[in-house]
Amino acid sequence: FEAPILPIVELLNGDPRFVTTSTCSGRISIFASASADEANPAGLPASGHGKGGAGGWLLASHEAVAPGTVWRALSESAGRPGQSSTAALKHEPAILHVRC
Repeated sequence: FEAPILPIVELLNGDPRFVTTSTCSGRISIFASASADEANPAGLPASGHGKGGAGGWLLASHEAVAPGTVWRALSESAGRPGQSSTAALKHEPAILHVRC
């Protein structure tokens, strides 16, 4: 999703010396992975993300999110009886790969 960084992408791509090869305007995400002593817990879908593929995305957004959205994502994961997991909250900045 490039809308927030579109002006700089257009500036770079408008110059014949540069071309963007990959861009991302940034994101916020929460990934929950199963505890080391547990198999993939029910309710956390198997995924190619994270070590061993056990876990799932609780939240992933390329736009600003309200604190309540983060709280709900964590609360829904924590509310599953008999399961434990570790959640990683990440805020990743914009990135641009440019060929010169």
